[in-house]
Amino acid sequence: MPVDLSRSSGGKNTRDTWQSASGALVRRYQRAFEKATNLHPIHRLDSVVDRKRDRFLTELGARANELHDQLLRAMRDHATSGDARELARLYEVAIELQDIRSDHRQAVNDERLHMLTTSQEVSARLSPTAGVKSLLERAATTICDLPGLDRAMVFQREADVLRAAATVFVGHDDWARDCQAFSASTRYHLVPQRPETRIIRRRRPALVTDALNDPNAFQPITQKLWTGRNHRGGRPRAANYVAAPVIAYGEVVATIHGDAYFSDRVVDEVDRDVLASFAASLGQIAERAILIEQLQFQQRMAEQLARSTSGVLGAVGGDIPLLESDQRASKAPWQSRSEVVADLTRREYEVLQLMTKGATNREIATTTFLSEETVKWHVKHILKKFGVAHRGQAVAMYLESLNGR
Repeated sequence: MPVDLSRSSGGKNTRDTWQSASGALVRRYQRAFEKATNLHPIHRLDSVVDRKRDRFLTELGARANELHDQLLRAMRDHATSGDARELARLYEVAIELQDIRSDHRQAVNDERLHMLTTSQEVSARLSPTAGVKSLLERAATTICDLPGLDRAMVFQREADVLRAAATVFVGHDDWARDCQAFSASTRYHLVPQRPETRIIRRRRPALVTDALNDPNAFQPITQKLWTGRNHRGGRPRAANYVAAPVIAYGEVVATIHGDAYFSDRVVDEVDRDVLASFAASLGQIAERAILIEQLQFQQRMAEQLARSTSGVLGAVGGDIPLLESDQRASKAPWQSRSEVVADLTRREYEVLQLMTKGATNREIATTTFLSEETVKWHVKHILKKFGVAHRGQAVAMYLESLNGR
């Protein structure tokens, strides 16, 4: 269907306004094509452009450019043959077509602006309350609601490896499940020069072209996506897609990918920018999902501590008198080191907690959605603030304070 534009015109519904504008543009093109058909053998416009398809204006523009080139060649031929009358008629159609193409460019700009707005509206359907895993799975479905995209994959980052979180192909659920199962069982290492490695390092979206012939692309998944099944009678396809990083708390926690495989359309810079806009919104939602999971974890720890405390008090036996209203509780011995612990940032304290459980830097990176280099940076600062040389000493000092020294 024609793309909706979020702009008003005399209070009319924006969808009706865009449909009317795009319809008028198509009718002008049809008249120009009919005139050209009487002068030169070309395909009729109706037989090529489907107005119900997403991004049909781009396809329409390609047809108009084709016709313009044909008219120029015809004009050169008639100029050589000396047929001035036929040349004048061709020139008239070319001028009319040029005027329409000028209005078309403005319509395409409006379409692009709307698509960026649509990505924000689509992302609003996502909720952080179900957790990061469910959020990323739902994101793949939502990506296919963006204008022009009909296949989507979402990869969750775990240190230097990407893990397939979800795969959605519009109208081809079995193939999507097959690709997801294959991708989930395959480790996607972020080696240098790989497209996704560059996307994560630069924190910028990318348009990946001809992935099948790119030695840096991850060929097992690429081959599965573009040659595993073919729904168009064996016609070759250019393996191109758009991808964008999902950034939460300053770190890339996932990458999202989309293409227009079933529309048989080559994705372009507009698709890339739309996906990037969606990724930015997804990153903000992921931050809330991570925060909710951390709060839930802290709540479980607090409940576990409360149960443990209750058990200890029960074992002691007898009643424990409450403090008088004007009486302060004594400081625990470990609080004499509170200036050291209090000097840690929230993230450093979180890393320290995981260090006490024996987690490696890579395991900490996976748990906190940080890169391994960032975790090393936090550990270095913790050691410096504790005034110790290695992590074992830092953990011992922290545990010693908790043991009531």
